[in-house]
Amino acid sequence: MDPIIRYDPKVDILVIKIREGEIADEELLDNDILIGYDQQKRIVSIEIWEATKKGLLNPPFNFLPG
Repeated sequence: MDPIIRYDPKVDILVIKIREGEIADEELLDNDILIGYDQQKRIVSIEIWEATKKGLLNPPFNFLPG
C-alpha cells in the first residue's frame, strides 16, 4: 500500500496512513504526534497535531499531494 496523506484544516491535523489495518494501540508523543499501532505493534498511522504551526504544509515541506 502506498502511504495515504490527509489534512483536516478544521482541527489542523495531518494524518499519514502507512499500512492497512486496525489500530489496536496508540501512543501520544510529547510533541503532539499520535502513533497508531496494529496488533503486531507495527505502525499503521501517524497523526501530527497543529501541522501548520509546525510548518508541514508550507514549502519546502508541503506533504500534501498536488
